[in-house]
Amino acid sequence: MPEPAWWQRGAIYQIYPRSFADSDGDGVGDLPGIAAHLDYLSELGVEALWLSPIQPSPMVDFGYDVADYCQVDPTFGTLADLDRLIADCHARGIRLLLDWVPNHTSDRHPWFLASQWSRDDPKRDWYVWRDGRDGGPPNNWRSTFERVGPAWSFDRRTSQWYLHSFTPQQPDLNWDNPAVEAAMHEVLRFWLDRGVDGFRIDVVHKIAKDPLLRDNTQAARRHDEDWDTIHDRVRGIRRVVDEYPDRIIVGEVYLLDLHRVVSYLNTGDELHLAHNFVFLHLPWNAEAFRTSIDDFQALAAETTWPAWFLANHDHSRVASRYDDGGHGPARARAVALMLYALRGTPFIYQGEELGLPDAEIPPGRLVDVDGRDPERAPIPWRPPSVAGPGAGFTTGQPWLPLVADAERLCVERQAADPRTTLSLVRGLAALRRRTPTLQTGTQRCVEAGADVLAWLREGESDQLLAAVNFATEPAPLRLGLDLAPKATLVVSTDPDRIIVGEVYLLDLHRVVSYLNTGDELHLAHNFVFLHLPWSAEAFRTSIDDFQALAAETTWPAWFLANHDHSRVASRYDDGGHGPARARAVALMLYALRGTPFVYQGEELGLPDAEIPPGRLVDVDGRDPERAPIPWRPPSVAGPGAGFTTGQPWLPLVADAERLCVERQAA
Repeated sequence: MPEPAWWQRGAIYQIYPRSFADSDGDGVGDLPGIAAHLDYLSELGVEALWLSPIQPSPMVDFGYDVADYCQVDPTFGTLADLDRLIADCHARGIRLLLDWVPNHTSDRHPWFLASQWSRDDPKRDWYVWRDGRDGGPPNNWRSTFERVGPAWSFDRRTSQWYLHSFTPQQPDLNWDNPAVEAAMHEVLRFWLDRGVDGFRIDVVHKIAKDPLLRDNTQAARRHDEDWDTIHDRVRGIRRVVDEYPDRIIVGEVYLLDLHRVVSYLNTGDELHLAHNFVFLHLPWNAEAFRTSIDDFQALAAETTWPAWFLANHDHSRVASRYDDGGHGPARARAVALMLYALRGTPFIYQGEELGLPDAEIPPGRLVDVDGRDPERAPIPWRPPSVAGPGAGFTTGQPWLPLVADAERLCVERQAADPRTTLSLVRGLAALRRRTPTLQTGTQRCVEAGADVLAWLREGESDQLLAAVNFATEPAPLRLGLDLAPKATLVVSTDPDRIIVGEVYLLDLHRVVSYLNTGDELHLAHNFVFLHLPWSAEAFRTSIDDFQALAAETTWPAWFLANHDHSRVASRYDDGGHGPARARAVALMLYALRGTPFVYQGEELGLPDAEIPPGRLVDVDGRDPERAPIPWRPPSVAGPGAGFTTGQPWLPLVADAERLCVERQAA
């Protein structure tokens, strides 16, 4: 498989800076707050950070109304703070993308203030100004924000209307003016020269509109976005970014037509990645998700790379949006698996790795023009019972209330519990990082029964099957394809499912290495322990060695018998002491710190069975420890000893009469 680009390997993590971490106690997150939590993001295994706007802004639309494209808003810090953050990210192997807002500026931007001053100002044509029609706006275009209404506002100074696709305080730039395009390209170069690794382009489809400003009513297509000139404009942006090695552009292409979305990608010289809002708006339905995934794959060119996301700063969180019947938290975990296991780049909005729901915002605390406050609530880092009402986000009053269950959902609590959503996401990120097939392997959806979305990822030497149950009850996995006869469960969203590894290495350092990271195995069979001689010193040394090598959260697994090794009562039977030692081993396994693994029959103290040469069947001579369990006395139940009424596939132990379950239970 080809080596993936950095933006194909793992997740891009969206930070909404106001709500991530506050370093100075003013209740609003900032750049130093992000820098202070880079270790957390590194442990989360993210490939890159995408910062929502940090440029100076009156905050009518919380940063998406930019008043200066080449500075940092004092709310968030300084240019020097950003330079340090970029350097600190790069030192950890993390890239950094900035949000770039090319469609509109703030009405406080010097360009618009000049444009608004006079019809003759050189900057007048940098924005879209027109005379009205029949005493009203020039056409019937509407603002994206329903509450705003028409997309035009009247300027009394110059007696003309100006276009704003969002609020009146966000006038649209006129990209039909080459001077605007050139100026915006220089903005990109300013940030690229400072070391940023690319841009997420806000509403990129809006920078090309019908220059004739025709009405949308009864039109075959919308005239206020995604006009024919868009692709040349995106190519121009791409050419600027390509002047700098290894940089990318991600487009917010908010079009609910997958053909149009893919058209921004398939040429190979426009966007690297595009946010897929068709995917985001899907109902919780396996067939809907499968159809959407298959449709993207069918429309995409061979080199087109998908980007998958189901939450951001503008949309309700997964745990709330899909919470009918109280299933939101479980579905948030399922979505995490989906995003990391699909072929493409996962975009993770801050807090989704915690399974956060939307926060409840009292009417008096609402601040957003479009009601998006609940998904923008600050991150709870520590329990409020310990850190106060700011929950480690701030020492002051947070700008928005935190989620109600911050005590349980905060980072500190979840990081200490292997069953949490945070632990799951860390494990998924680590699995993807070490599994080339999850990065660049082929993908095809497969039939798996009603309410189950399943897909196969295939690499040069392995196959991975991913399956998500969309039903509210357990569902069987009915696969209509041939897979390898033996499969291993690698990860499950069920916190009570675990992965136990047969790590048959007689080097304890190597065995423990599969456990200490916390994102690989839950338990590992310890074959060093199994091969010990019957010696108190040998056992003590091995137990102490494991404890010395293990990380604080590493959990031991102890066993001294299985289907491949002689039973304890036979292996340690020198001098006829096997039965007593089998009892001592039982005490040892249950009393040691760790999980005891007990092979069937060991609870009965069974020895190995004697297998006549004519009855041997195993290629490696392991028949004696695999003899059937004697359930009842042969004198009562016949030669099958309650295991079978027929001929057992292997002979039972010689003393089945005394050692059978029925006799021992009594």
